[in-house]
Amino acid sequence: MLFVPAGEFRMGSAHGLTDEQPVHSVFLDGFWLDRTEITNSMYGLCVGASACPLPSEPIYYSDPAFASHPVAYVSWSNAVAYCSWAERRLPTEAEWEKAATWDPVNNQQRTYPWGDEFDCRRGNFDDESELDSFVMPGGPD
Repeated sequence: MLFVPAGEFRMGSAHGLTDEQPVHSVFLDGFWLDRTEITNSMYGLCVGASACPLPSEPIYYSDPAFASHPVAYVSWSNAVAYCSWAERRLPTEAEWEKAATWDPVNNQQRTYPWGDEFDCRRGNFDDESELDSFVMPGGPD
């Protein structure tokens, strides 16, 4: 797990969706966050303990070649069940944004966890540049 220290950070985006606006200051107490996603094998322990349901589409979950890959096709309720079983909790929106975008060394918000420059090799995400120019500058209108 990774400790995210207490402190104030700037949350939101001036250029994103309307529910991300306005940028505002938020103070959070320190918290712990898993460094990596929950894998299929980790989630399988919860399923084996009868505390979590199978993913809605078990194609990757059931394939041993994907045991160390992040579990997919689980709902928010499934994630809460896993967290309860593992004696953890899901992060709040503010905690997630701070962990993913705040640079405590330079005391500033980053666009991406690694910095401000887009690099498709550094993330696992949906490429919105084909759909929304307001999300990715240079994308079609």
